[in-house]
Amino acid sequence: MHNIQLSSEHRHLSQEYLIVAAWKKAHDYIRRHNWYSDVLELDLTNAAISETVDRVASEFSNETFPVPDPIRLVLAPKSQQWEIKNQKWQPLTDQKVNSKMRPLAHPSVRDQIISTAMMILVANAVETAQGDPRQSIRSANEKGMVSYGHRLFCDNEDDLLNYRWGNSTVYREYFQDYQTFIRRPQAIVTDTFPDGDTAWAVITADLSQFYDRVRPSLLHSKLRNLLGDVADSKLLDALSTFFNWSWHADDKAEAIKYATNSSPEIAGYDQIALPQGLVSSGFFANLVLIDFDRDMVSKYRETRVDDCFQYVDYCRYVDDMRFVVRLDSRFAAKSSAAQEQILKESFSDMLKTSLAQHAPGLLAKESKLSVLLGTNAGGGSTRFSMAMSRISRNASSVMDMFRGEETLDLIEGLFYSTRSKPLDFGERFEGTILDSQPDVREETVSRFAAHRFRTAYRTLRPMSEPEMDKQFELTEELQEGETDWSGRSPQPTAIDQVTLDAKAEHFSGILIERWVRDPSSMRILRVALDLNPCVANLELILELMREHLSRRKSDRRTIVLYCAAELLKAGATETGLVNDEDKLPRHADLSGYQAKLAELAEDIVANRSRYPWYLLQQAQLFLACLVGYDSPDLTNKPPLSEVNYTLLRQVCSGSYEEVPESRVSAFACFHSQLRSPEMAAIAFLERWRSSPGTAQQTWLMQILEEQQALALAIWNILTEGEKDQWRNLFENYGVLAGENCTQSNGTLKPDVLHPLLDVACSSANPFRQDYALVWLAVKLIPLLVESEDPVTPNRVCIKAPNWELLKPENFPVNEDCFQVELRSKSSDDIRFRLPSWIPNEHHWAYQLGMLLRVMLTGKPDYTQDCREFRPRSKVMYRPYRSSWLRRRYGMFNGRSAFGPAWMPVSPWIGDLLTALLRWPGFPQFDSLVPLNFTDTELLKLLKSRIDSLERLYGKSAKASIIPIRVPKKVKAKRIGLDNERNAQLMSMRVAIAQTAMPRHADFEKDLQLNDPDYRRRHRRHAASVLAAVENMLQVRTTHVAGEAEIELLVLPELALHPDDVKALVIPFVRRNRCMVCTGIAFHPVSVTDVRTINIAAWLIPIQKRTGGLHIEQIYQGKHNLTQKEKDLGVSPFRPTQWVFWLVDPLQRNNKLWAMSSAICYDATDLSLAADLRDHTEMFVVPALNQDVGTFDNMAAALHYHMFQHVVVANTGEFGGSSAHAPFKKPFQRTIFHAHGNEQVAIGFFELDFKLYKNGQQHMKTPPANLKRF
Repeated sequence: MHNIQLSSEHRHLSQEYLIVAAWKKAHDYIRRHNWYSDVLELDLTNAAISETVDRVASEFSNETFPVPDPIRLVLAPKSQQWEIKNQKWQPLTDQKVNSKMRPLAHPSVRDQIISTAMMILVANAVETAQGDPRQSIRSANEKGMVSYGHRLFCDNEDDLLNYRWGNSTVYREYFQDYQTFIRRPQAIVTDTFPDGDTAWAVITADLSQFYDRVRPSLLHSKLRNLLGDVADSKLLDALSTFFNWSWHADDKAEAIKYATNSSPEIAGYDQIALPQGLVSSGFFANLVLIDFDRDMVSKYRETRVDDCFQYVDYCRYVDDMRFVVRLDSRFAAKSSAAQEQILKESFSDMLKTSLAQHAPGLLAKESKLSVLLGTNAGGGSTRFSMAMSRISRNASSVMDMFRGEETLDLIEGLFYSTRSKPLDFGERFEGTILDSQPDVREETVSRFAAHRFRTAYRTLRPMSEPEMDKQFELTEELQEGETDWSGRSPQPTAIDQVTLDAKAEHFSGILIERWVRDPSSMRILRVALDLNPCVANLELILELMREHLSRRKSDRRTIVLYCAAELLKAGATETGLVNDEDKLPRHADLSGYQAKLAELAEDIVANRSRYPWYLLQQAQLFLACLVGYDSPDLTNKPPLSEVNYTLLRQVCSGSYEEVPESRVSAFACFHSQLRSPEMAAIAFLERWRSSPGTAQQTWLMQILEEQQALALAIWNILTEGEKDQWRNLFENYGVLAGENCTQSNGTLKPDVLHPLLDVACSSANPFRQDYALVWLAVKLIPLLVESEDPVTPNRVCIKAPNWELLKPENFPVNEDCFQVELRSKSSDDIRFRLPSWIPNEHHWAYQLGMLLRVMLTGKPDYTQDCREFRPRSKVMYRPYRSSWLRRRYGMFNGRSAFGPAWMPVSPWIGDLLTALLRWPGFPQFDSLVPLNFTDTELLKLLKSRIDSLERLYGKSAKASIIPIRVPKKVKAKRIGLDNERNAQLMSMRVAIAQTAMPRHADFEKDLQLNDPDYRRRHRRHAASVLAAVENMLQVRTTHVAGEAEIELLVLPELALHPDDVKALVIPFVRRNRCMVCTGIAFHPVSVTDVRTINIAAWLIPIQKRTGGLHIEQIYQGKHNLTQKEKDLGVSPFRPTQWVFWLVDPLQRNNKLWAMSSAICYDATDLSLAADLRDHTEMFVVPALNQDVGTFDNMAAALHYHMFQHVVVANTGEFGGSSAHAPFKKPFQRTIFHAHGNEQVAIGFFELDFKLYKNGQQHMKTPPANLKRF
């Protein structure tokens, strides 16, 4: 198979695979992190990415090197202090606003793509030169690794860092690396100096306007010094030519003014090397400082200033530096002030000298140079990081009402502990508690608190009662501390929505106040308004802004202009846009808020000559999103920077008249997203019908390639004559697929050649399962290998005499059960053209992957998947994030890409598709399928898979059995620790939690438990039970040796609502790294299949080799229903029987033992038990069973009949949860049993599976004909 290895060579810059990879990274980073972004420019590029790729590629095919476009300037405020004085909002009198600005650059999309592509080509060399930031602090000190900020997302292979250039991630996570950076000095002090030894100091330094002071000549020289032996000269020349920006003519004067007002003045600011807003600037900024870093490391153990101190450690986060030094004993005779002065002067001189030598033009900021002496460490630092970690732990787990309330209190306390203006202490109080300094920047703490409060509030409110339960209120007759007539003391109740809303409204107000004091805190203001979109709050903010907006040019007005742009952008993309309106305070008025903000936007547009381009863009965008505000006044032609936004407003008002021919289809797609496919289709066809035929075909093809929903809406309103004219085009792109291939009973027509697209898009598609899909692959491979012409889905036809024989209950499939044929060459579909980087001998493999993925997803576009994204309460501007070309270079092939979690498709199929469709630079993964194979080898592999599935097939229950490999959780990671490791591999710690809700009777009132009042109580109960499991684990640490952890939690049948899996169970799994098996309340199969079903969810955490955590969701259906379920209208539904093979995480082909599950009454099916007993060692049963005695007997019988552990989790309403194993001694057979009903119960136990392999002397005699041993 293809195996493209990037090198630092110019030739790669013209290749599609690199340009698309660069665009993916740039696009995602700009959306998430840039202070300012032109979202419509991003979306237009996504909609026309093919044309963009071609244009960029052509620039590198010429002999000349591309030069950058002029960059636009957006001045944003840096941290500064403002006040309200004499009813006016203004800076403090001692604040120099003109020196408190950040010059944000807005490069073109073209420039972002090219610069990111160049970064990718030199990434490995630059990152390896800096070292791995993931190593321990001690190791980093020893190896001279000092750089933490803006480090790329790399893999370490023998100390060589390899950038994951094929995915969309650019940099490593900020919070993780920043935490390591701020911990490093203290860790070095602790590791180096014994307790009581205070002969040390930590020096903090900062560079002044780092990015702005890097001139192109400095960057170019650093590039050649580091990469001269790695990169080819042509690439270095291209880099030097391109990394040299100039300001846009309209912004040059403002940029020079900023440079002149800086102190000291920034020289040469008409040439820019690292624009603040360029995705790759952070990476190249590190490159500029590599020589400086090496110089600092070379000073370790070097003695300075008459042997007074010695360097111990240095680390850097972008331009923020920390030094640790050892002090000579003679320092003790000097005062603290004298010691600090000596260190400051020495470091000031040292930094000045080193920067002049290794990074000329850069300056240390004298005002930021500070010293913490070991003797003055009594005051220490304000440990914000500890509180932040505690809050993060709470937020990352299941948040029940009590933990949530505690978290809100912690967040409020953390936020209030930040002070916007610290006191100025003299020498008298140095080293005291009054002199403590924060260990995390207070701006970072404030942003952290704001975001975490919003998350916690929106988690708690949907499960809170509207008002406090009256029965627990103290009355006048019942005084505090007394008991009522029943002998009960009033119980503390969870926080209610009224109290939560009061907290949210107050916290929102405090956030707004923080912004009033410091207008650079726009992210905090955005959270405040998103948390509580309140008209009164917005009016207050606009009132403060209005006075400055009405002025002529001034520095104050510049700050407010930026704030207004951010306010409008947030209004269009985030403010109050939640997926559940219960997450907003009851007094929130989103419609009123949007109407008030629209007044500001309309005023800005009406007076456009007074406002900058970036503010006009955001005003137009916001108005385009609102129905009723979408028709712009075009009396005066808008400037170029505003054209696309006015076009968007026109389009949303239903007029395509002014849209350029090249962008009609793109704007139609935007229109479809912002309004509806039907509205977009009507407006589009008005322009389409008045256009020439060539344009008609081009537009239709572009829409057919990108938006099937809009294409179908267009088809539905075409006239009959137009349908006759364009039918072939719509059929070729799959819009009409599946319409005429089924009979009246919904099954596929027998003995008819159906196009593959028709079968794939049919509701009767029998190939959406492992077994039949593998058979399809076996039949396709010879045809693909022999075909000389491209094979698209329209060329493949399938015929079967009886389609029912392909269903799982009719295994095995005979080879002549269905036939596959190729038609003559079909019309072209650009989505299925083979990429140029695939060698001819591997065309068959990529085409096989495309065809199988179409069949599996049921989508005419093989790059699309079936994942559903939850809607927001009121959609405003929805980004146009993807296109088929971008998806080709980053397809997700996890199980969720192909359909619901119950779909009988294993990760093995996903690995097969990834191997067939892998793209250049694709991330490494643990594959169950070889990445390289010939057609003969793949056929052999597929037939082996068929044999394996047929051996597993449940002949008695007539159920397919699909295995899933699950890496066993183990602490001892080295294979050499045989005894400890083997013990962990062959055992499992299990917890059972009996929930008291729902009760049997609850389903008679509301079968799917969707009543809002019940949902709140049910969600609150489920969260409390999961939190109680975690609390009980903490209790176990007080009386059980070792770590308190579990590997499997089992909950009863129907225990959780489907919507609570993501909200409650996944955080529990992520926090505890344990599997969960839980019943899910009755719900429909899908949006189109309204049958009500009963399933159990398995959530399995799988640690990736590269460090990430993936949570696999697998749903086990129930086939045998009780009479009550039948009476309620529940349908049998068991697409497959899942078996989980626990494997060694270091040797994933090493199967250790296996387990499976059945839901309550299904467990009584002896045919299923007979099918499973030779394949599993544990049988898990989520139950909601009233007849506890009978179920106890069944479990006792099953554990011997199946000769394995049987674990039953019953509802707390009836009790009787248990665990049994076939031990020889009767008193050992019951491992766990929860007696009594009407109670929540939690139990823990450990199961040992070595017994089935080498502990038979402790077991009963196995039943006859058991083949597992």
